[in-house]
Amino acid sequence: MTAENHSDIQTIIVASDIHGAHEALERLMEYAAQANADLLVLAGDTCPACSTAIVRSIWYSSIPVLMVRGNCESPWDFQEAGLPIPPIYRTERFGERTLLVTHGDRFPSPAGLPVHLSENDLFVCGHTHRPVIRHEEGRPWILNPGSTTYPRSSEGATFALVDGDGISIRSFDRNKPIAGLQAYW
Repeated sequence: MTAENHSDIQTIIVASDIHGAHEALERLMEYAAQANADLLVLAGDTCPACSTAIVRSIWYSSIPVLMVRGNCESPWDFQEAGLPIPPIYRTERFGERTLLVTHGDRFPSPAGLPVHLSENDLFVCGHTHRPVIRHEEGRPWILNPGSTTYPRSSEGATFALVDGDGISIRSFDRNKPIAGLQAYW
């Protein structure tokens, strides 16, 4: 069910702000299976207490799931759902990179976190429901996959695929890359 630190992770599906929509989580898991993903990252506001189906999907997922807590979730929500209480932020190795995941409400950037990220590392957050890929020299990559359920951008519902080549923000409805929202390492 939960992810452990492994440096051999090759492909990651990243999503945020599911807000209890079981169908969205099921579709993400289908996309992860199609991509042969090694990890599914949920960057907060999954809201498992809203749906026993979400809890079952996470618990019995054949793909490891890395979760952090969002602003619409309390430790009680996870306890009530029978899931381990995820942290506010979490790190994972992705090849030679460090992946730092947080929801983005408390830490909208890597500043203030007790983890040093290099310019090759990846900071993942959600919260705004708007997809973003940004990289500035000397700073880590920034990824917000947008929202699968309540998008707040003209791109509609989105998620991201991260692999050894780079980052692809994709249309949630069609699982196709969105022009202008692709980046290569």
